[in-house]
Amino acid sequence: MGQRLGISFKMNANPQRRRLGWVLLGVLAAVCLLCDALVWWLAQQPMAMQPAGLSIVLDMRLICQAAWGILFIQPVVLSVYLAYGKQNSFIRVAVVLLVLSLAYAAQLIGWWFVHDSTNWSFMRQRDINQIALLIAIQSVSFSIAMWLSRIMRGWHLSDHGDADETEERPVFRLETITESAMLVLLSAAVILGPQLFLSGVPFEIGPLYFAINGLVGTFVLAPIAFVSLRFRQFFVVGSVLLLPLVVLPAVVLGLLIWLRFLSGDTSPFIYYGPVISTIFGGGMLAATLAALRLAGFRLHKRSFPKTEIVRAPVDPFGD
Repeated sequence: MGQRLGISFKMNANPQRRRLGWVLLGVLAAVCLLCDALVWWLAQQPMAMQPAGLSIVLDMRLICQAAWGILFIQPVVLSVYLAYGKQNSFIRVAVVLLVLSLAYAAQLIGWWFVHDSTNWSFMRQRDINQIALLIAIQSVSFSIAMWLSRIMRGWHLSDHGDADETEERPVFRLETITESAMLVLLSAAVILGPQLFLSGVPFEIGPLYFAINGLVGTFVLAPIAFVSLRFRQFFVVGSVLLLPLVVLPAVVLGLLIWLRFLSGDTSPFIYYGPVISTIFGGGMLAATLAALRLAGFRLHKRSFPKTEIVRAPVDPFGD
């Protein structure tokens, strides 16, 4: 009876955990859109602000940096879905374009309110278009290593939780060709994007920006996404999710202190601002990966069909 109750409890808890994961994903998406809309308003606020009736003073620059961190971590989250999403490549690209359009619309709405009510000369719509283009380029270039692991090894996100991978259908040759072609086309588009849509950009900028983001995606983002969505041990997953929240800000802080020492700049904001952005961006990434796990998503490996080789009998007395 106790065993039956235990099994029943696990079965009943699993749907609740999945619902919690989906709710958390919805909340994180709303926070991202809110930051997209408010970042331009925050950039126009004075350096410090004291809320009415409170004795505390808010440093608006740091709050704005937090919003920037959440804005610029969004292509990282999109790159995980673009590479590992369960759907085929056409649907994944369409979903990413839809999300980028919503984020761009939120930024335009936020900029429009600032444009209407205060001095808006600090930011033109052309600048917002450039930021949207850079986010789209990052969404593709960050995903290169993860996408290659899908094409070559069959890794993909599945909502089967920790179920046996034998339930997954095999990867067929047409699907591999389609995924490879889509990756090549998107890579070519983002490499040529700066020259096509931004005036006065040297030809070398597109490949260089693509290569730098690709290296960051390969050596930083892909391992974090793979371990956090593949392994089952709580200690391993928890340790990896702490990397974007603790280790990455520490690395950024060390680099900025070194650069500040070389430049001789005495302003502490030169490293406070980027570190705050990294902390909030890393926290958003860790929360998103944790929410995906709660919703039941895991990285599963699909098999490739084996080609059977028919061996004809050899006649030793034949010519």
